[in-house]
Amino acid sequence: MRDRTPFDDVLDLYVFDRALRLVVMDALKRTEVAVRAALTDHMSTAYDDPHWYMTASHFRDRGRHGGS
Repeated sequence: MRDRTPFDDVLDLYVFDRALRLVVMDALKRTEVAVRAALTDHMSTAYDDPHWYMTASHFRDRGRHGGS
């Protein structure tokens, strides 16, 4: 911080940073949910199985898959 920087300037930056972080995190959460929903919809339709994620054969590295 520079000498003679008003405290209000620092506080304004802090408040802006907090608000920006909240907006970005909200957008990321919405994007994550949308991507998960699209992936699940596609895979469920492609394999005609709503529990496609339980079948190890749907994954490249079957040894790391905990499903049956």
